Amino acid sequence: MSCKTNLSLQLTLLSLFLIFLTTCKKEEIPIKDYPIKEPPIEDVSTTSDDDLILANTFIVLKSETILRNLILQSIFQLYLYPELSDLQNNQATTRTGCPSSSINPGNTIVTLTYDYCNTTSNINYSGTVTLTIVGTLGVTGTTIDIELSEDFLINNNEQISGFVKLQYDGIANVKYDVTELELNNNSTSPPTEVRLSNIGIITHIELVDINGNDNSSNPLTYLENEILFNPYLTVHCPNANGDDLVTLEVAPVASEIRYNLTCGAPYDGEILLTTTSGDFHSSIDFAYPNTQSAATCDNEINICIPDRMGSVICEDETM
Repeated sequence: MSCKTNLSLQLTLLSLFLIFLTTCKKEEIPIKDYPIKEPPIEDVSTTSDDDLILANTFIVLKSETILRNLILQSIFQLYLYPELSDLQNNQATTRTGCPSSSINPGNTIVTLTYDYCNTTSNINYSGTVTLTIVGTLGVTGTTIDIELSEDFLINNNEQISGFVKLQYDGIANVKYDVTELELNNNSTSPPTEVRLSNIGIITHIELVDINGNDNSSNPLTYLENEILFNPYLTVHCPNANGDDLVTLEVAPVASEIRYNLTCGAPYDGEILLTTTSGDFHSSIDFAYPNTQSAATCDNEINICIPDRMGSVICEDETM
């Protein structure tokens, strides 16, 4: 083969190689733009467990206060009528001011009318309370029905409905058992329901003669007594979502509350709250800061709730 032929062949091969380079394109691999999947956003409630426990504890506290004052005011107003105690003297007279009161001719019904006036606490009442008495005050077996009017309010904006039935048992001091109870606070959603204890313990209120001057011929002497209240109650409180109720029980231990008319708040006693399964829910200490004296009036309390470590945390609160 001649050199000329070799050169021609080389040129041909080079031309083919260049043509191959110019016609060959780099293959493009398409990249899909896959959407990034965001993690689901949890609907975190703005109310923590601790906040809910504390809120329900205060609901029970308010329910106890309303019931306690309602019973106490009713009993005291009745003792201001001598005819209800089968007395013929005039040592007791109808209380003036708020609430105003009246008695029917048969001495069986007393009507109390509250006009946004304070009771023995910082809660004010508006509406009518009808007291129906069967028997004579101070005689075993006497019953008192306490019924609220449909427009009954506390603190101007909370509508309360229901009734309470008391029975005098006469076993110790002046003692009234709560035999029927249906009290609803309709300002919560759903309404808070206060009922008698589900565990068979009797709620009662007792007037103790700490001065030793009780005189059956003078009912006013009973109004100076120390008051003991055993609020063995079942309270159904709204849950976190407001679509159901959480049931709490006032446990039958350390639950005796002591106070008198001089103080607007108890000065001794404790409430222990449990769930329906018997687990500790919270406690309210009325003796804080442990003065335990009828002469000392304050509205400070100590509330304890469980923490996540299996212990309890306590903080001071104001009623």
